[in-house]
Amino acid sequence: MDLNRTQFLRAVQREQDLLEELNKDYPELKLKAVFSHGGPDTKQCELTTDLRVLVLNALEVFVFPSSIRPFRELLMDLQNHPQDAELETEAVEVEKIFLHPAIEIYRGDVLVEFRSGIFKYESLCRLQQDPRLPPDLNEGGSIRVVAGSLDLLVVSGL
Repeated sequence: MDLNRTQFLRAVQREQDLLEELNKDYPELKLKAVFSHGGPDTKQCELTTDLRVLVLNALEVFVFPSSIRPFRELLMDLQNHPQDAELETEAVEVEKIFLHPAIEIYRGDVLVEFRSGIFKYESLCRLQQDPRLPPDLNEGGSIRVVAGSLDLLVVSGL
């Protein structure tokens, strides 16, 4: 299931709130949240709602529709010419289209994972068993801590 902007923002906010709670309970791990998408070439990027950051850094994670690729090229041109007011104006206009709340451009099967800044195996094992995380997605012996997929967060209403 693809998500619209409103659903995406709600799911990300839920994960940011959970990250804050978990960092209080497991401060020794210095957790950060990332988007990830499995497969042979697993990609990841920081948890953010900034469309420009996602288009530039997570195109492979979200696999946006091909219609967003020209926007990415525009943003890359803007990075190379940050003072170009014409490019910025064009980018703002294109971005407005993709920021419309009803447009479904976010893949729901993208996972949110928590990465440990400091590896402490015992704490990581405790975190994987934390009741706030889905037990079926976190297995002992792994260093992955999965919070869930975006569509699961939307469907479950969390």
